[in-house]
Amino acid sequence: MEDDVAASSASQHALKQGTAIAYLRQG
Repeated sequence: MEDDVAASSASQHALKQGTAIAYLRQG
């Protein structure tokens, strides 16, 4: 169960980083 939570957290973190990078590239 904890592994799923960690994977979900890492996935959300990667998604946020990807969004931030895409935003910076647009700017």
